[in-house]
Amino acid sequence: MAEWWQDLFDEKYVTLFAEARGPLHTAQEVEALTTLLTTHGAPDGGQILDLACGLNPIALPFMGLPHDVDYYAYDIHQPRIGLINDFFTSQAIQPLAEVRDVLLNPPQISAGAAFLFKEAHRMEKRRKGCSRELVKAIDAKVTFISLPNRSLDGQRDLHQRMDNLFEQISAGLPGETGRREFPGETLYWIRKTDG
Repeated sequence: MAEWWQDLFDEKYVTLFAEARGPLHTAQEVEALTTLLTTHGAPDGGQILDLACGLNPIALPFMGLPHDVDYYAYDIHQPRIGLINDFFTSQAIQPLAEVRDVLLNPPQISAGAAFLFKEAHRMEKRRKGCSRELVKAIDAKVTFISLPNRSLDGQRDLHQRMDNLFEQISAGLPGETGRREFPGETLYWIRKTDG
């Protein structure tokens, strides 16, 4: 007997996911991320680290990445990781998601890119400065960090606060930084250079 969630991982699910997320924003974000990955040198056939992934890996089929990219996803929630690996298997993607607290045990894999989406500000509540420590600890050519630009209730503008957090994370790190705004969030990146 099939599990309830297995029916989600077919073409209908892909369509529903895009519609539920908001196809215009999803298309813009995925296109922008794919362009940034290409621009900043995330290699074909390389590795991507998704740190504190949540359900981000479900968007992998929309990212337009080469099929030989190894996508490592990390989260502390076991049922979520099980769901992600089952999804990966259903899509003929190597199931490389694992339960891991990346702050206590950062991945030691060399990667073309790392994602830290919508979590750095939450991690800072756990331990101030931990996001910077994580970015320094991982071996990724480019690290993408997304942060909200509005409070959950939409009442407060968080641009300056999140810009300040990114400055704290990236201060003194060898590399180039950049940013791109999307509805509801800002995507920052740090492209490491030798030094």
